[in-house]
Amino acid sequence: MGFLATLDKRRIATVLVVLLIAFLTGHVMQTVLADKEPVAAINGGPDAAPVLRSNEDPKPLPTPPAATLMPILERPPLLPRRVQEPMRIWRDAKMAEPDCTASATAQPSPAATVTLRIDAPCHKRATVRVRQGQIVADAYTNAQGKLTMRMPALSETVTFEFELGAKLIRLSAKVPEAPNFQHVALLWTGKQALRLHAYEFGALKNQFGHVWSGAPKSPIRASRGSGGFLLRLGDGTGASAEIYSFPAGQAPTRGIIRLIVEAQVTKENCGHVIQATALQSGALGHLSPTDVEYSMPGCDSIGRIVRLQNLLQDMRLAER
Repeated sequence: MGFLATLDKRRIATVLVVLLIAFLTGHVMQTVLADKEPVAAINGGPDAAPVLRSNEDPKPLPTPPAATLMPILERPPLLPRRVQEPMRIWRDAKMAEPDCTASATAQPSPAATVTLRIDAPCHKRATVRVRQGQIVADAYTNAQGKLTMRMPALSETVTFEFELGAKLIRLSAKVPEAPNFQHVALLWTGKQALRLHAYEFGALKNQFGHVWSGAPKSPIRASRGSGGFLLRLGDGTGASAEIYSFPAGQAPTRGIIRLIVEAQVTKENCGHVIQATALQSGALGHLSPTDVEYSMPGCDSIGRIVRLQNLLQDMRLAER
């Protein structure tokens, strides 16, 4: 009986412990771990002092060390068709100095003319003064430093000079047919608005035999003995020239070629004195110069054409 009494006491103690544990567990679930209840309402409105159901706020997470705050950057994906290559480091290299050698050539061309070519890579869009005896003209290189122009050969052996800045290029050429041509040249400097006109064998203004800058004709025409041609050198702002050439030694037609110089009155030359030089083949084939000064009309005559009298003599081709 004592054993049974002891066993009953143990069972009673066990039941009491279990009930105590269950009571404590329920109390904790209701007071600590339960979700917060909605704010109490008084007369349909929210209570100004809601009752917090938790006794303490949740603890914040531990602050990581500063080293762990660096952002983690992912490697960007490769674009399609891009091959992954190692990074290249470009270093500044000394630029090679350009070849500033200037060169020129003189190639004989039809009708006793010479084609001049200049290659000056360090003189782009630069002024080139071209000289052949007494004839002087300014020409200009292009964006690559190149220049091509044509000049009549005034003698069988002709020498050309090119002034390009401080450089001087000189070269010669032989033109065997040069003695067959007679030449008339008009030279001036600046905006003089001068024009040389040749009226071949009775031709009138703007007829086929009227040769001037508006109808210069072709050297091919002269090489066939059909008539003369005119070349204009320069652009009329610097040293400029107009040269009329006629194949006197091989032309079948004989007669007179009237030579006239005209000047247009412009705002640049009105009321000023213009100066020019005329060169004309003499009896021995040499070019004889004639200088002229002419007082232009006032600026109320802009657009008017004036004729410079007695500056040139007509070219006479006699029968052989």
